[in-house]
Amino acid sequence: MIQPDFSQYALALIHEGNVVYTSKNQGLVPLVACIEACSSRYRNCRLYDRVIGLAAAKLVVASRMIVSVFAGVSSQPAAEFLKKSNIPMESLLTVPHIIGRDGVSICPMEQRAMATEDADLFLTQMRYFFRSLKDES
Repeated sequence: MIQPDFSQYALALIHEGNVVYTSKNQGLVPLVACIEACSSRYRNCRLYDRVIGLAAAKLVVASRMIVSVFAGVSSQPAAEFLKKSNIPMESLLTVPHIIGRDGVSICPMEQRAMATEDADLFLTQMRYFFRSLKDES
């Protein structure tokens, strides 16, 4: 089994023992990009991600290609959502919520994920959100 090396990447997608996608970038953009690039080509993948909050967990479920997750840090809502969705997750540390950059409040993406029950709808919203940000730059 491949061991995660979060000093080399923030996210890695593994298919049949081979690394098929990696990103050094943080946040949800790399996971959305991974899903865009790989969901039509792969199934039964394992995701290594430095941080899995509820937003990432919903994207994992909506991808329909990821069957297990290993996280450096995960949130309790993410762990519960993945368990309910029958996707096993191992995590080095589970916290009540992913905290935003201000160091105090719940991460805005975790808040968005809490407001959207349906994982497929959340993926659609994130695709649109990140494309609109890209269009603005």
